[in-house]
Amino acid sequence: MALFRTAPVRLVRVPPKRLAPIPRPARTIRTGRVRYRGYKWYHTRRKEKRHMTENTTYFIFIGAAVVALAALAALVNYVVSIVAAFRRSPPLPEEVAKAYATKREVAELKQEIKTERERVDKILAKQFDLIRGLTSETNERYIRLESSINTWQHGIERLIGKIEGKVDSK
Repeated sequence: MALFRTAPVRLVRVPPKRLAPIPRPARTIRTGRVRYRGYKWYHTRRKEKRHMTENTTYFIFIGAAVVALAALAALVNYVVSIVAAFRRSPPLPEEVAKAYATKREVAELKQEIKTERERVDKILAKQFDLIRGLTSETNERYIRLESSINTWQHGIERLIGKIEGKVDSK
């Protein structure tokens, strides 16, 4: 159920207003009195013959010159657009400079990489020497600890054996 009910809308076609032409009076040659010629009286009147003025050729020449200049401008625009379509954008040296390195830049980069590798090798050599030293020290401690544990264990076993021997002899 709709909240609001609206009446159906009827579209009515409104006829356009027609303006009737205003009849204009015209005098007849014979009688001299005014009579109405009808609906399109202005089409039936006699066209007057106009004489060409002296400036007409000048205006024709100016019009032709304007049309020629417009055509020339369109032709130049067309040629420029064709040239622009075939031209590289951006130019090749700029594109190469963005994507590729020169020989001098490559040599500098190789030298930089070489110095970095030498620096890393020195650091790694120090680390490995430190690790070897700690490993050997740790191995010595382990060996000493193991020998002391072995000695202690051997002593415990001897004491247990003496106790067993005394127990067995009794």
